[in-house]
Order: sequence, then C-alpha cells, then structure tokens
Amino acid sequence: MKRRVLLLCCIIFIFTLACTILGIGNIGGDGAGGAAPKDVVTAFLNEVAAKNMDKAIEYVCKSQKDQAKQSFDFAKLAESSAAIPGMDPTDLVKALKIEFQNLVVTEKDNASDKATVHVSATLKISIDKEILKTALTASGMDAATIDTALQTMGSTLEFTQPMDSDLQLIQEDGKWAICPTS
Repeated sequence: MKRRVLLLCCIIFIFTLACTILGIGNIGGDGAGGAAPKDVVTAFLNEVAAKNMDKAIEYVCKSQKDQAKQSFDFAKLAESSAAIPGMDPTDLVKALKIEFQNLVVTEKDNASDKATVHVSATLKISIDKEILKTALTASGMDAATIDTALQTMGSTLEFTQPMDSDLQLIQEDGKWAICPTS
C-alpha cells in the first residue's frame, strides 16, 4: 500500500516538474494561433492545459518535437511506473488539472526569424480527488485503502509555483514555432 501511494506521488511530482519546466497552464483566451509569436505561445499553452498534447506539439519546432513528445507522454510515464496495478494510466492524466493564475504573456523581442515571449503567472496543478478515487476503485483497490491513500497524499494533490520565464521561437516553414535554446 505505501509503495503504491509513493509511486503515485512520484508520478504526480514528475508531471508537476515537467509542467513547471515547460511553463504550462490554463491561460484563457481563444488560442487561435495567429501569426504573432505571442499568439503561438498562447495557443500552445491552451492545448497543454486542455491536455491536447498532440496539438500542443504542433507548435514546437522540428528539432525539438521528439523531445516534446517524450516530455508530454504522461500516460506512458504513468504506465511505465506500474504505480497502481490494474489502473488505467490515462485515468491519472485525466485527474490532473493545470491552471495559470494571474497570467501575463508579452512579446519581448521579434526579429524576422527569431522571437522571445515572456510568460509569468502562478502555476497551479491539482488532482481531482473524485476522478482519482473512481480510477483507484476501478483498479480493484478497496474503499478503506483508497481513503488512506488520499489522506496520505494530502497536500501532494495540489501544487502551486510562481512562473517567470522566456520562451524562444523561430520562423519555420513560414510559421512561428517554440524552440528552446537550452
């Protein structure tokens, strides 16, 4: 039981860390993905917040697409950890909620082929306890164990962190694409 809870917490932590590094969240707006670099970043973040990872990756430059696919394959990460035998790993991803609070997206630099967009906000990642409870029940875990697991995780089910970072973009095939330089 303790091992399962620990593994589940590790998956949540790894997802949180990936989101923090990439600056992901629910940023509002229509994210239509216009030609401006700021619009591309907005569209990218909206797709990630909606957990539409395949669509989000479309906004990443060709040289970083494979790395982005690996970073955003949270279901595979959950599956490979075998955290909860019998649990569908996509259920854990479904239970995640990503939000940006007080988000500000501003274009800092825009040359003909490179641009920098600054993103600042408070990143909030939380777990929907009811979705998680349903998934744990479906995995065959008994109610007492589930309640103990949810109580043990406690504050681990919510994470808040200030974000303040620049995203680099390049022109690629006539469109702006997010392309981290480091």
